[in-house]
Amino acid sequence: MAKIMKDSFKKTQEELFSYCNKTGEFDVALSGTTGTIAVVDANQNKMWIAHVGDSRGVMCLCDNGKHKAKELTVDHKPTLPQEKKRIEARGGEVKKLEGDIPYRVFVRGKAFPGLAMSRALGDLIAASVGVSCEPEVAEFDIAPTWDYLVLCSDGVWEFISSKTVTATIYQNKNDLKKGCVELAQQSWKRWIENEGDVVDDITIVAFDFNVLK
Repeated sequence: MAKIMKDSFKKTQEELFSYCNKTGEFDVALSGTTGTIAVVDANQNKMWIAHVGDSRGVMCLCDNGKHKAKELTVDHKPTLPQEKKRIEARGGEVKKLEGDIPYRVFVRGKAFPGLAMSRALGDLIAASVGVSCEPEVAEFDIAPTWDYLVLCSDGVWEFISSKTVTATIYQNKNDLKKGCVELAQQSWKRWIENEGDVVDDITIVAFDFNVLK
């Protein structure tokens, strides 16, 4: 399964570049996306998660009557030692601009692309200096304590913690769609409060593991 998931990300990257070059409909030189996918196999009692970037996956679980958040992915930041090493080896550099918050990836000596993650789909210029489309794949045994899987893009995680996401999902456990909408609204509100007129991507997917029990 890990190989299938890695191959799917690679193929997506290749087809994305090919389509953009042929049609010219949009330019992926400086645009791209994070990506997180999960595959659940109830027969094997297994789950796999593959991700690039900082769209995090979190399991909402109940342990001895207490609701907890288990983070299933690690955000691909360019400051992580192995990520930074790969980028620098490919001619990129990782630095933080004055007045900025995150460290970003740049072509060495240039002011672009300024990507705040070390893995992504698309982002042709960043890919040329070591930003990888290869996902990190994690395998898990499905546990009886698991209740809800939540996958969110970075626009949610910027200002909302995994603990808060888990609490919101449990508060709306009888209507997960309502819980997702509430999280999206919370995320939007916090972006406006903190950034004024800027809102990053807000996408939320929730899966109820109780249907497998």
